[in-house]
Amino acid sequence: MTPYELRLAPLPCWAHLPTAAVRKKVAQLVAEIEAEAAARHEELGTEPLGMKKIRNQDPLSRAVKSKRSPKPLCHAASNEMRERVRQLYRGFVEMFREASLKVKFGKAAEAIFPKGSFPPSLPFVRTGEEFDPLADAGGSRSFALTLAATA
Repeated sequence: MTPYELRLAPLPCWAHLPTAAVRKKVAQLVAEIEAEAAARHEELGTEPLGMKKIRNQDPLSRAVKSKRSPKPLCHAASNEMRERVRQLYRGFVEMFREASLKVKFGKAAEAIFPKGSFPPSLPFVRTGEEFDPLADAGGSRSFALTLAATA
């Protein structure tokens, strides 16, 4: 373990106070934090881990179960709307990939990128309206027909 020197300075809002007063304020804050933690442990029926258990933990390990869930693709008012956005996004990606492959294989003239996309080495495709795979030419017909059937 490599030792490091750590120099402490009072908080700027306490810089005008004498050292003894700063120490007293810090001690009061620590006492408040300890009291809140003790009350929380009492309420939940838990105990602090303790120094030995904390030091034995791997600092690079991840929690087995996270308290957080993955972020949603979008925020929507209903599950149906969220699914619709998911379908539209998949259509957008599919159209973009098809057009990118056409550009990659020398058929740039046939490549039609979806509105709102940033085509590789081509100008930005302007958008002023929402993405509609049925109205955009060059999109995947199979996806457009599937989407039309579910709408």
